[in-house]
Amino acid sequence: MPLVATMKLLVLVVMVVFLAPLCGLDRIDSLSMTSVASVALAVVFVVVCFAVAFIKLIEGKIEAPRMSPDFTFPD
Repeated sequence: MPLVATMKLLVLVVMVVFLAPLCGLDRIDSLSMTSVASVALAVVFVVVCFAVAFIKLIEGKIEAPRMSPDFTFPD
């Protein structure tokens, strides 16, 4: 099965499994906990990414990010 077809199938499965039950709710108020959970998970993701990048920066495994573009030309 080609990669594009596999990705389309994966998106379809995710939509059916996770989004379809949410669309069948009678009241929109019941989605408030889902929204809170999604925001909380997004914050956790950002904190984990920041922590991993900070640890790797301290250990010297990655370089510090540039704050401006590099306009020097190679010789």
